[in-house]
Amino acid sequence: MKTLKVAIPALAILAAVGCIDVAEKQDVDEVATKIDKLNAQVAQKNDMQALLYEEVVKRVTGMEKKVGELDILTNTMKAQVARLEDQVKTLNAQVEALSKAPPAGPVGVPGQPPAEQAKTLKIEEILLEIQTVLAELRTGKIKVDEAAAKLKPWAQHAAPQLVTELRNSLAKFEYAKQLEFILAKFPPAELKVPLQDGLRQRGVREAAARVIGATGDKELSHILEEYVGETDEDFRLAVGDALVRCHNGAGIPLLLSSLRSEQSSTRTIAISALKKINRGLDMGYKPQLPPESNAEGLKAWDDWSEKYAKNLFD
Repeated sequence: MKTLKVAIPALAILAAVGCIDVAEKQDVDEVATKIDKLNAQVAQKNDMQALLYEEVVKRVTGMEKKVGELDILTNTMKAQVARLEDQVKTLNAQVEALSKAPPAGPVGVPGQPPAEQAKTLKIEEILLEIQTVLAELRTGKIKVDEAAAKLKPWAQHAAPQLVTELRNSLAKFEYAKQLEFILAKFPPAELKVPLQDGLRQRGVREAAARVIGATGDKELSHILEEYVGETDEDFRLAVGDALVRCHNGAGIPLLLSSLRSEQSSTRTIAISALKKINRGLDMGYKPQLPPESNAEGLKAWDDWSEKYAKNLFD
């Protein structure tokens, strides 16, 4: 191609000086025209190749993006499946508990005479009664103590419903506190399964921890021990406080770490819990001061922990 491009001007010069005749000049013109067409075709093909390359790059990039989106979707679905499996386990446990309930024992309403209590209520009737009590509590028709007294005989059936109600009512602060109070009045054995489910739910797990702490039951508090390594500061504090209230020493390291929080409210709650198990002594720690200004108090608590924490609740 380069040889042709060089030859064309040379032929043109020769034709101009008369070195070739007119017929040969026409041949030269035809060759030049063909070469121009070839150059145009080559340029067009190059443009087409460039466009095709750009299109291929766009499509490959789009496919890579879709693959990434599919990976995210797959991971999300796996997490949802794991969550559903946990719910199935919880429901199976509840069904098993219901199947073990005495079939012939009378389930009475508190305050009724013995003759009336002898009447057996069906499960559907019990669940309806639980919902009625909750509706009355929400609207203020009954006080929290009365609601707790009414629901306690049916704690086995009421506890899962109250945990669900609590999850749906976290924005209603006072009502949520009432639900926590009622749950804490139930027998700890009836709380284990529903609170285990609650601890797995990010929105309700701090409330579940508070309920366990309010029961003061050391056996029930063992379900909190798997969460001592949590990084969420608020949840760690709730777990630590609940464990200590249940006389479970696993909560002490969590409270000590909370003393180093940047949040003054966290430090205040942590030192308050620690003072209760240390005869009211704060070891010189001042929660209103940041951690860097509490070096001596922090060291005093660390020393106290090494000496006493391990055997404190034995």
